[in-house]
Amino acid sequence: MRIRNAIRHAIAKSVRGSSLLTGIKRRFDSRKTLVEFQSTQQYWEHRYESGGDSGEGSYGQLARYKADFINTFCEHSKPSSVIEFGCGDGNQASLLSISAYTGIDISKKCIDDCKKQLARRGYQFMVLEDYLKDKEPSSNDLVLSLDVIFHLIEDDVYRNYIDTMLAASAKYAIVYSSNFTHFDKSLPHVRHREFVQDIVTWHPEWNLVQKFDNPFAKQHDSREYGSFAQFHLMQRAPASGLVSTKL
Repeated sequence: MRIRNAIRHAIAKSVRGSSLLTGIKRRFDSRKTLVEFQSTQQYWEHRYESGGDSGEGSYGQLARYKADFINTFCEHSKPSSVIEFGCGDGNQASLLSISAYTGIDISKKCIDDCKKQLARRGYQFMVLEDYLKDKEPSSNDLVLSLDVIFHLIEDDVYRNYIDTMLAASAKYAIVYSSNFTHFDKSLPHVRHREFVQDIVTWHPEWNLVQKFDNPFAKQHDSREYGSFAQFHLMQRAPASGLVSTKL
């Protein structure tokens, strides 16, 4: 059963001509880089330094689905600049068609790798610590958060992330995440939160415009291929009121 599931996931994850054997190797290699969880920052820094990647959601069909959604939104709304908090290893960002993109992550290794592998015109990458020193609030039209919120375990880390993320955008936020409450201590690096309610409570100037059904939807405790996350489009309310943008 485990081998069958590994092959199924490897097929679904294969992207940009990756071979089936490469996909299977990536999946089994990821098991060799299991990291003991101590804190959110420690876990992800150690995971990347140990040779791990951003996870299944950043590859294959899930990555393509997310890229298509974001690229379509950008075609319609034409944001002048986009910033992503939690860009990880950059594989998801490599599928985006954006003229001005900034990727932020806590992992210096990820940022260094992204600078080398995604040296595109209009693309830049920064370690979160450096971004916080020179940030310009609301200097972007769109902020992205993809598969990040449910990996923020500590309450203060979660709140700081929400505040920093929303402060970076003057118009839109696209959040791909679960939106329910659940925490399984046997999986200490995943904590589901009702983030939409938290955002409208902490930042009433932000509104949920629309959430979108995920064609790869699965339950949070399922081992099948898919995601428990959905796209949530949020907008900072202008002085004249909320302007709905639907895809």
